[in-house]
Amino acid sequence: MTIFQGQPQLLDAFRRGDRWALEQVYRAHVRMLDGYLRSLARAGNARELGLSSSVADALQEVFIRAFAQTARSAYDDTRPYAPYLRRIAKNLFIDQLRAQGRDMEQLVDTLPDGSDGMPSDEPAVDPRVTSVLSAYLSTLPPPLLGVYEQRFVLGNSQESACSALGVTRRRLRTDEERLKSGLRRALVTNGILRGDLSVGVGVVRSVGSHVF
Repeated sequence: MTIFQGQPQLLDAFRRGDRWALEQVYRAHVRMLDGYLRSLARAGNARELGLSSSVADALQEVFIRAFAQTARSAYDDTRPYAPYLRRIAKNLFIDQLRAQGRDMEQLVDTLPDGSDGMPSDEPAVDPRVTSVLSAYLSTLPPPLLGVYEQRFVLGNSQESACSALGVTRRRLRTDEERLKSGLRRALVTNGILRGDLSVGVGVVRSVGSHVF
């Protein structure tokens, strides 16, 4: 499926270039694309292009190209978006290697296309869960939103999150539990989750990149 399936408002906002829609599409794909760029660097024996700084630059360039007005307007919303992003990333990587003077005649065929060990597109997420989580996030104060972004959207370690947020690990763990218990209550209230089930990190993270 595609991230736009069953979400015409998201598609319309994406085509217009509304910031919230671009952010939602970005967060739904950035971790997948980060991993793909690193796999390209390994396959192409280009260690320098697998460095975090190089990957960050490449991610920015891929989304600049994908989010250009002509690209948004031309996108066929019936086709998965993740493979489209991977094609842009692969072309960018090839251009980078060519700029280094690398011989690409044989190397191109050895580069992964992202289909091996990688989903063809976004993982399926129940639209009801996405809606509940989005509403829940809108009620949170900025400090808790920061914890949510660091831990469940960006997937940073507790150590990295504490450094970025300027909080202790104990405070971070407390806020994580507040986030999970709050989401659990919201899911139970909306009839999506039974009251005797808990919400773990995996549940929060699995839908987080789609709505934050």
